[in-house]
Amino acid sequence: MFKTAFFALLAATCCPAQYALQSNFSGAAFFDNFDFYDSWDPTLGFVHYVDRTTAQAFGLINASESGPATFGVEHTQILDPEANLGRASLRLISHQTWTHGLFILDLAHMPASQCGTWPAFWTVGGPSEWPQNGEIDIIEYTNTKTNNSMALHTRENCTIAGSGQTGKLLTNDCGKDLGVAGCYVAPNKSDSAGSSFNSIGGGVYAMEWTSVAIRIWFFPRLAIPANVRSPNPDPALWGLPDANFESSDCDIDSYFFNHSILFDTEFCYSHLVCVHKWHLGRPNIRRGCMIDYCVWHTSSAVDFFGHDCHVLHNLIDFSSDHDESFGHPATGEYELYLLYELVDAILVVVDYDVFHEPAYHSLAQHFCNRRSHNYRDYYGGSCLGHYYRYAGGYTCQRGLGYANVGIGL
Repeated sequence: MFKTAFFALLAATCCPAQYALQSNFSGAAFFDNFDFYDSWDPTLGFVHYVDRTTAQAFGLINASESGPATFGVEHTQILDPEANLGRASLRLISHQTWTHGLFILDLAHMPASQCGTWPAFWTVGGPSEWPQNGEIDIIEYTNTKTNNSMALHTRENCTIAGSGQTGKLLTNDCGKDLGVAGCYVAPNKSDSAGSSFNSIGGGVYAMEWTSVAIRIWFFPRLAIPANVRSPNPDPALWGLPDANFESSDCDIDSYFFNHSILFDTEFCYSHLVCVHKWHLGRPNIRRGCMIDYCVWHTSSAVDFFGHDCHVLHNLIDFSSDHDESFGHPATGEYELYLLYELVDAILVVVDYDVFHEPAYHSLAQHFCNRRSHNYRDYYGGSCLGHYYRYAGGYTCQRGLGYANVGIGL
């Protein structure tokens, strides 16, 4: 469950940039700054994103003036993997958009490392089709991993050098495979995500986005620079970043603009990976957390998801008064400060049938009819096959015949 106290924005007053507070998302009004996405999952996981009313009914969100806002996933229901749309979760998308800025996230707790989970804190550009305006993954990890993956996803012809950083460059082509593969850096710290991150009391993530580069730092709880918490944070005092996405071969301003902030917790991400890898001629990718087991686990192992939560004290945005690359003064669209803390989830059990309304079945059938032909022809195989299970028992035809399939809506 996520928990947040406030969001604020700062602006720089001179060049080189000095950051100052611009806006504040806090207290009882925190969730007023976000849209609650409640359509089908774009990555085809076993997840059911819910609207604000449903989230409140299930106790998935909580906010007050006296403490941080919290949000997480439903973890009391045992689901039917053959008929259910997936476990209830949240996908929050900020109303405000950003181009450039300093984003600081102070976390004490994030979802535990376990089969099925895919938590993320990221930004993505719109409204053009993904990834035309770029994607920045600040925190992202899956299943039992305890090491974060920081990444950029772009259209073609954007590569980064991977120098001037302490992390390990895993891939350098941000536009590879239509942007799906992306360019990745892993921090040189084994406790940068999940359960290991929680065991050290968390820490701070910071992302600075300028015309020159996109840089990300991770500071464990006992090594957070005092300057990070100052009214005018200065990344120049923080040392080398864990990830430095900088290169003469990628014009940052051409590939990244108009970004919203997103928080989500997905389940069974392997569905999309399976399709993508099959298309690339690498079908043998079901390692560690297999898809069929993942769906079963996510459906039934409710005790494991009680700590799939985020607790945010602060959500601050710092920005610069001078945005010369865009030819106009900055308007306070730039930075973020967040703090996650472990709290006990307070959930309300609601009628199980809330996930079996006819409207969902109709939408699932519609998606099935539209998408199955494209997957069969374009990806050339039935990698999804019997691992997907549709709501209401609908079937989709695959390259090797018919199979029960499923998506999160």
